Amino acid sequence: MGYKVILTLLEGPHDAAFISRILKENGFTTTKKIIKDLPSPLNLYLSNPKSFQSALVEDMKIGTVQQSFFPKEVLEKGDNTVVLFSTGGVTKTEVRNKIITQFNAVKVAENSGEANNEKGLSISVLFLLDAEEEGLAIRLAAIAKEISDAMNVELAAATITNGGFVKIDDIDFGAFVFTKPATEKGRLEDVLLPLMQQANEPVFEDATTFLSKINSYALFTGKTNNADVKQITKVDKQDFNFEKSLISTAGQLQTSGKSNVQVIRESSYLTKDKILANDQCKLIAKFFEDTLIKVQA
Repeated sequence: MGYKVILTLLEGPHDAAFISRILKENGFTTTKKIIKDLPSPLNLYLSNPKSFQSALVEDMKIGTVQQSFFPKEVLEKGDNTVVLFSTGGVTKTEVRNKIITQFNAVKVAENSGEANNEKGLSISVLFLLDAEEEGLAIRLAAIAKEISDAMNVELAAATITNGGFVKIDDIDFGAFVFTKPATEKGRLEDVLLPLMQQANEPVFEDATTFLSKINSYALFTGKTNNADVKQITKVDKQDFNFEKSLISTAGQLQTSGKSNVQVIRESSYLTKDKILANDQCKLIAKFFEDTLIKVQA
C-alpha cells in the first residue's frame, strides 16, 4: 500500500487558513491523529521540537521562545497527508530550505532499512508563494533556485512552471504562484478578498469607508505615510496593510475578537459554493489533486 506526504510551504498563517479552507471543500479533513500515529517519517520529523526553533533556547529572551515554523495544520485525504507550513514570508528562503533538508534527512535515515522501503512512501514539496510586484517569472526562478540549493542540484529556471511539477531524486516539487487574475503580479489576497466580497459588497464598502477616514482621526493625524489608505504601509510607526485591515474589520461583525486566520477559517464570507465555483480556487485544488495518490478502482 503506497502513501504520500505533501509538505506545503506557504508564506503566512492566513495563507494556510485559506488553502486549508479550499482543501476541505475538496474532500480533505483535518487529521485527528496524534503526532506519533502520523505516517512515517512525518511522525519522526514532527516529534523533534528543535527542528522548528529559529534559535537555541538559551540564546532567546523570555517571551520569544516559540516553535515558529511548526506546521499550522495537517490534513488527510485517502492515503495522502498534507502538511501546511507558514514560513514567514516570500523572502524566508532559509526557513523553506531547512524544512526540506531536515525532512529529507529524516526520510533517508528512516528508509535505510528494507522494511521501510517496502512501505511505498512518496513525497511532494509544494511552494505556494506570492508573485508580488516582482512578477510571476521572477518568483518561479526564485523557487527553482530554492529547490536547487535545498537538493544540491542544478535546476534551470524554465524547468519550473506555474502549477507544474518537477521530480528530483524521489521528491516531486511543485510551484503555484498567486497572482491577480489575468495578470502576472499580485498576492493571495487578490484571490481571497474578491471571493469574500462577492455577494457581501455593502459590508466591505462600509468597512472601506471607515478605514479610509484614518487620516482624519486625531489619534493618527500626521502619523501615516500616505493620504490614500490603500497605499499606507505605516501608522504611527506600526506596519499597516489595507487588505488585512479590511478583512479584520469586516470579520469582527461575525467572529468578534478573532484574528484574520480565524475569520478566514470560520466566517460566512467564504462558502463552499463560492470556493468550488471560483476559477482560481479550482486551479489551486487541481494543483494539489495532480500530486495525490489516487484511490485505485
